[in-house]
Order: sequence, then C-alpha cells, then structure tokens
Amino acid sequence: MGPTGIGKTKFSLYLSNKLKINIISYDSQQFYKELNICTSKINTYFLKKKKHYFINIKSIYDFKKKYNIFLFKKQILYFLKIYFKKKNIIIMVRWVYVI
Repeated sequence: MGPTGIGKTKFSLYLSNKLKINIISYDSQQFYKELNICTSKINTYFLKKKKHYFINIKSIYDFKKKYNIFLFKKQILYFLKIYFKKKNIIIMVRWVYVI
C-alpha cells in the first residue's frame, strides 16, 4: 500500500516471480481500460508476461452498466473466495490516498 509512483508494482512483480504467485490490483482506478497515465498502471508488456487480476476490466465509456466502489469491492471479495479454494496466497497491490 502507498501513494502512486513509489514502486509497489515493481516490487509486486519481483515478489510474484520469486514466489510463483498471482497479483491482484485493488486500485479503484486501474480497472478502467482508458486510465493509464494518472494511475501509474503497469504497461502492456508486463500485463502479458504476468497475470494481473482487476486491471483493464471496465471502460469509462460504458454508461449502461452501473459500476462503483461497492460493486468493485464485492467483485474482488467474490473472486478471492473462489481463488483461495484453489491456492492459498496472492499479492494485493493497492493505491492509498495520502493527505
């Protein structure tokens, strides 16, 4: 956890490769496909190289489907419930707003 640009993603890639585990992004902005610059989202090369969950799953232009932080959290909790039936560890990377 921490503010944008401190190396959370880089460290999570290192750790996931060492431990052979997956990464889940718990960042409420990185799930938007079109928000790349302001979120320090991992680049496409690394997204293809290592599985990341909950990155680029929604479009900011999809006005027909209601989506908010409550639904995002609910979706992640459901995913974790299913995921932990198969595996016992995952890396969660999250942005934190610091005042």
